[in-house]
Amino acid sequence: MSNWKKISAAFMVTIMSFYCFACGAKEAEVPTPTDTGVTDVVQSESESIKTDEKTDQTAAETQNEAETKEDTQQTNEDSLPMFSYNQVMASIGIQPLEAAAYDYLASDYMKDYDKNNVLIPFVNIVELDETNSSDALLYGDYYLYEFKKDGDTLVNVSGGHCPGIIHLERTGEGDNASYSPLGKMDEAYTDNDAKTVFGEYYDHYLKLSSDDHMRDSGLAQVISDYVAANELDIKKYQIGEEVKELPTTHVKHVTGSLPKYEYPGPEAFYYFLYGYLIDTLQSNFNENEVCIPCPVLVYEDFEDKQDIKIYGDFWVFNYYLDGETMMNSSGGSFPGCIHIKDNGGDYEVTSFEMVGDGNQFEPTAKKIFGDHYDDFMKITNDTEGRDKLLAQIIANYVAANELKVTAIKDFGWDPVPLPEENIDSFYSVLD
Repeated sequence: MSNWKKISAAFMVTIMSFYCFACGAKEAEVPTPTDTGVTDVVQSESESIKTDEKTDQTAAETQNEAETKEDTQQTNEDSLPMFSYNQVMASIGIQPLEAAAYDYLASDYMKDYDKNNVLIPFVNIVELDETNSSDALLYGDYYLYEFKKDGDTLVNVSGGHCPGIIHLERTGEGDNASYSPLGKMDEAYTDNDAKTVFGEYYDHYLKLSSDDHMRDSGLAQVISDYVAANELDIKKYQIGEEVKELPTTHVKHVTGSLPKYEYPGPEAFYYFLYGYLIDTLQSNFNENEVCIPCPVLVYEDFEDKQDIKIYGDFWVFNYYLDGETMMNSSGGSFPGCIHIKDNGGDYEVTSFEMVGDGNQFEPTAKKIFGDHYDDFMKITNDTEGRDKLLAQIIANYVAANELKVTAIKDFGWDPVPLPEENIDSFYSVLD
């Protein structure tokens, strides 16, 4: 693992205005001394032993001093907790690529910095090459800022910048994919290095690295979220001579755990279907959250018990608890047809035909839904109907679990009061 060269906070402000400054610039090599012609001094055996004993004693004293200093640092009342992406950014939905990059930068370089301080990364992802899943290449413009605590202000004391490629290993596919750093990075120390490292992505990298406003505002948000996630008494941050107020945080205010969702109706078939949606489609949510399924059904075909067909737009939403409000942290839509086999009341999914993305959406949707395509398009455009259905499903979940919840809320929107529960009548007819 190579080390990025640390730079002072004052110098950090200066270089940020330039599009490509490699703070990880290679240190100059110390030249090998030339032969001075001085005759070597040969020590006696006793002198050598004394020297070795003195060296060992000095090394032990140095080690003790280092351990004492480390212990003192760790107990310093102004020491700052380590940065963690999963903790800080979970409120707006975990992005597996960003999570890998942020935590790699924050942890792998921490050993070079004061333990009382915190390293806060900022990541601009340029491109991902997953040709080799065991060595995926994450191209990005990467920054590190070291902060110390001074009263109610985080003060930047040093930092580093090094664009390049972080090597990752991918496990899983699609929305269930996760990434683990392999512990190495190809660093672009100069602009010529960047051209070589980024190749065809160089222009995109250049555009991102030149956007000072985006980087500054993005960093401010990351700092604010870090402060909120760790419940620090910090209100401002300082880089160079400029002191700024922290923006409003995105971090979740979690007041408790939510119980796992279970279908509260009487039908065993739908108990199975709802459970299948949770187990199959949920991803990247905190253990305190709950995954709520919301199947918007288009058509159901029970004629063949060996191939029951359920057509719909299948949604899942993840929620956490903030007081009496369930806050949405993420969600997704998975339209298609689920094929289910009835083994005498013991159900199993035999296949799930999903509608494709992008330019594959229309042709795959028409193939899967056939004569019901128009009905499918109607429900996909009916966001009001879906939101009403979701609110009722959540109201019934709240009632079944005797929760003190009165509203649901999406990020950036006003809370929506929950309707009255109607478990006895709602679940007999789902379409």
